[in-house]
Amino acid sequence: VKLSKLPSAYLYQNVYYTILDDHPVGKMTELLPMDRIMFASDFPHSDGIWPHSKKVADSLTKTMSDTHARMITHDNVAKLYGITV
Repeated sequence: VKLSKLPSAYLYQNVYYTILDDHPVGKMTELLPMDRIMFASDFPHSDGIWPHSKKVADSLTKTMSDTHARMITHDNVAKLYGITV
């Protein structure tokens, strides 16, 4: 089977990624598929960031544009699960 695209193209089109407190994401928005990244608290797992989710999300998105912050905290999840508001 010959791939017509780079493997990364298949990842960018078919995979969603979740982040917890991965602060480098805020500095790499031009390199990452921001329409596929979603903020997660990993509740109820003990190694998650809950109950500090809001504080971590605010810190994580402070260097991002409003558009990117909204994408990873809301829009991408709504798109993936077909949620309309």
